[in-house]
Amino acid sequence: MRARTKSLGIAPAARTAAPFFLAAALFTALFTVSFRSARADGVACPHVTNGFAFFGEGGTSAVVSGGQVTMEPDDCTPVIHVKVTLSNNQVVDVTGSGNLKTIAPQGAGTVSGRVYCAAAGDLDKQFPIYSIYTDPCTGQMHTFTVSVHIVGNDHDADDQM
Repeated sequence: MRARTKSLGIAPAARTAAPFFLAAALFTALFTVSFRSARADGVACPHVTNGFAFFGEGGTSAVVSGGQVTMEPDDCTPVIHVKVTLSNNQVVDVTGSGNLKTIAPQGAGTVSGRVYCAAAGDLDKQFPIYSIYTDPCTGQMHTFTVSVHIVGNDHDADDQM
């Protein structure tokens, strides 16, 4: 003999809409958790809101103008610095941070630390160098860009000796 079950009285429309409401609630919860500004232990922390990259001084042929440098092949850029502004309005130099990675995807030269060394294959090219900083508070990655222009070195005094 089969046991009789009693209907819970849920309207068919409510049964159809329930999965959508559940999905919306789950999405909202995940979105809120992924973008909150707190460490894993729940303590609020200042997060990156803005920032910029720029060149310091240096390089033998480098002509620096903020986030742009003009240089010759076989020379290295000055150090690429990155400063970020946090949500508490503090400006922090993150140049030496382990959370910062610098890449030059279009250049023929090499990146070592925060310095790009041009190769002969870079001659007459202009390209970006990216510094990618991972915010330790949120885990979000922020990309900052500087520009490199490689020109000929036939005007150097040392080339004429």
